[in-house]
Formats: sequence, C-alpha cells, structure tokens
Amino acid sequence: MFATGDIAWSGKEKEYDQAFLFFRELAQVLELDLPSQLFLIPGNHDVDRGAKGPVDDFLLDGLLRSDGTEQQELIARVLKDAASMRLLGRRLEQFYAFTERLLGAARRTQSDKPWRVDLRTVAGIEVAILQLNSAWASGQAQEKGRLLVGAQQLEEALGEAETAKLKFVLIHHPFDYLADGDAAAVKSRLADRGGGHFFLRGHLHATGVELFSNPDGKFIELAAGAVYADTQGPKRFLIGEADLRKGKAAAEFFTCSDRGFWTVDSLAYRNAKKGRVVLDLPSDLKLERSAGNTGKKARHETAIARYRAAVAAVHGRMRFIGFPAAAAGHQPNVGVQQLFVPLRLADAGQSADTKKVELSTAELLAQLAPGKKKAGRFVVTSAGTPSPRLWSR
Repeated sequence: MFATGDIAWSGKEKEYDQAFLFFRELAQVLELDLPSQLFLIPGNHDVDRGAKGPVDDFLLDGLLRSDGTEQQELIARVLKDAASMRLLGRRLEQFYAFTERLLGAARRTQSDKPWRVDLRTVAGIEVAILQLNSAWASGQAQEKGRLLVGAQQLEEALGEAETAKLKFVLIHHPFDYLADGDAAAVKSRLADRGGGHFFLRGHLHATGVELFSNPDGKFIELAAGAVYADTQGPKRFLIGEADLRKGKAAAEFFTCSDRGFWTVDSLAYRNAKKGRVVLDLPSDLKLERSAGNTGKKARHETAIARYRAAVAAVHGRMRFIGFPAAAAGHQPNVGVQQLFVPLRLADAGQSADTKKVELSTAELLAQLAPGKKKAGRFVVTSAGTPSPRLWSR
C-alpha cells in the first residue's frame, strides 16, 4: 500500500494521532502488516510552517536562484550535509516521528536523510520502493515551480535499488511543481536506463495515468486521489497491477458516491471500461518464459538481497559508539543497506601472483567437512578475543 503524502493537514502532532488510528484500522481490514507493507512519503500538508526559521528561507532562496548544473551541484551539497538537512527537517519533524510510531524504528524516516529505499520480494521478483521527499523544501507561500527533489536524492536511491527488477518511485508533487531544471533532471533520470518504472504521486487530489516516454526510455505515472477525513471534495483511490510475463500494467479507479459508498469510477477516462486502464510495461520489465528457472548467480543475488533486507528490517540504521556526533544525539547518515557487502572467499594459500580462485559456500563447506555428502552450517567468529563474537551463520 502506497500513501503518497499529505497524511496530516498542517504537520501537527495531534493530526498524526488521527492518522495513526486510520492506518491501523485500514491495515486490519486489508490484512496488511504495516511495517513491511505500507510505504508513505510526506506532502506539503505534512509541513509545520511554524517550525521554519529565517535561515531556512535564505538557504532555499539561494538554491532557487541558481539553475542547471550549478543548481544540482548546490542541491547535492545540501542533501549530503547532515547539519543542513536537520535544520530544514524541523518542518517535517512530526511526520518523521509518525513514521517511527507507525512503522517501527527500523523504518523511520530521518531528517538528515529524508528519503529511504525498501526492497521486497513479491512472487519471486525483487521490488524496490523508492520513497523520495519533495516536501523538504516545502513551506513557501507560492510553491508551484519552486520545489526541489534533487538528482542527488534520486541517484542515491537508485543506487540502493540497483538489484531490483521492478522499481516504484514515490514523490508527492507532480513535475510542474518542481523548479524547471530540477524537474527536467529528475524526469530524464527516471526514464533513463536503470531508472524507475512506476512514478506514484499525489497532491492534486485527482486520480490519473500518464505514460512518459523519450528516446532513452519510459515510465508510467500513477496519480492518487484523496481520501478526506470529512465530506468536502471527491474521494478517490486506485489499485494497480503489473504482469511482468505479459508485459502489461493495469490501473483500476475507484470513487466514493454522494451517498457514501465506494464504487468503480467508470468516468475516469473515456476508454476506461469499468474503470480499468491497461498499458504496456517498459520493455526491460518483461520476463522471458524461462525466467522462473533462475541460474546459480541469480539465486545468489536474490539471497544477498533477502539477507540485506532482513537485516535492515530488524536493525534499521546502525548505532555508532564513540563518534562526537553520536554523543550529541546525531547518528552518522548511513544505514545497514549501505554497510552490508556479500562475503567473498578465496584460498589463503595463494601467492600474490597467482590468479585468485573464489570459493562458493558449498565448496568451502566441503573442504571444512571432508567426506560428508551434505555439509551443515558453519560459523565465522572473531579470533583472539576472550569472547568471540558471532559474525555470520
């Protein structure tokens, strides 16, 4: 389930109390596990405008006065500077706290890195959900054409999602609400090789489907409607499907009648028969018939992704001891997914001028337990310490 922003009305703590109850009840009805199956991002209504300071405006005005490559370089410097992001993050402090309350500490959105990537395996396919933040620069009086995502934010997220076959990119605002240069940079990178496949957004309170295409590639944009807490405005949502073997995607539209019940929205598009639109997926998403019989390398990569996701789900962000920033209550801007690397093994007896021969786990176990037809598990511990620590199993 994807919630593409505007969880609250004005970013106040009491508003998230109501949102917490709403999502808990919705999860029970849909039989969803919130920590693993809900993905949400902030919108402009999640910004507490009273938490902004004068320095925030000076910083953002400086970014908006630049353009092109210079603008993206300046945005990257700000996004990579934890102190600057904590300063700008005060406006979304209650939203960040809400993510921890609802989804758990491992999936809390942090002010110094206000975007995150989660990996899931669905029907044997690795799926990445890139939860990007277009509200970190929100809070201005007139925002259309003045908001920022930053190519740096998207590029870092795509790097974390590089092993995924299918990529969902969540951004609250449509592209015309971003500064012109930023919109162009984000849109072209999404369509390029290794970019996203589905762009999910909110903000305009109207459902919709659009296909963006250029010579480098394409992606599908899905716009969510709004589910109001009161009776004003239309209530809408949509359900999406993706069939990678057929190379097809579908979106089904729903609306709430004036009498208070949900029904298929057959008026969403002229050609949306029974409220359903079918589109062709980008060509790199289509699975071959033999894709189900993955080879050894593919299975190994899937195992790595699954292990990394499991560690991140339990531990979230690593806690560091001994850093001055940690003592002051600020953790380094890094998570388990950035620290984890697969273990690679080689024969220690090889000389420097000998070509390295890497060993698989099965080959290593066979050497450690000769004569056994099927080796069991093994443990790697640190050596030479009074209390060896378990590293891997």
